[in-house]
Formats: sequence, structure tokens, C-alpha cells
Amino acid sequence: MPGNPVMRARRERDACPPITPAEAEQWADRAVEDAFDLIVDVRELDPRETYGRLVLWGRQSPARLVTACYALAAMHDPDTPAADLQARLDATPRPAQETAA
Repeated sequence: MPGNPVMRARRERDACPPITPAEAEQWADRAVEDAFDLIVDVRELDPRETYGRLVLWGRQSPARLVTACYALAAMHDPDTPAADLQARLDATPRPAQETAA
């Protein structure tokens, strides 16, 4: 994101809602579970199911979507070559063909 990095950091910190230690622990546990589920489901399910789940989280519980993304980013090895990441993405399932009823 372009612009003043100090101002950007301030805006980002201000956007984070206050979270109690108990809430942080609860969200962290759920985020790890959600992240592991997404890692498996993105490889096994029709992508529309996983994408739809993320859309619903965004509508119904934006904090859940954000914390799952945060957990996924934390789990990622930044030294993984981009070609390996692209190969993993290319290997994910494609949408199933709809059949007429």
C-alpha cells in the first residue's frame, strides 16, 4: 500500500478492535482450526464451497475471516518459492460442472 508508512501503520492499528486476553485466546484457537480446515478443504472440495464459506464469514463474522487469514499467513513459510505456491494453486480442484435437473 503506497503512502506514508507511519500513517498506514496508525490506520491499521486503529482499525483493530479492542480484544480482551480471553477473546484473543478464543479467536486464536478458532483461527487455527479454521485455517487447518481451509488448508484441507481447498484441496478436496469444489472451490465454490470454500469460497462461499469465506464470503459467509465476511458477511456474518468479519473477525472470523480476518483471524483465519491471519493464521494462514502465520503458518506460511515465506521462503517457499513462488513456483511451488503456483503449482499448489494449479493443483486445486476446479468447480464441478452443473447438471440440468
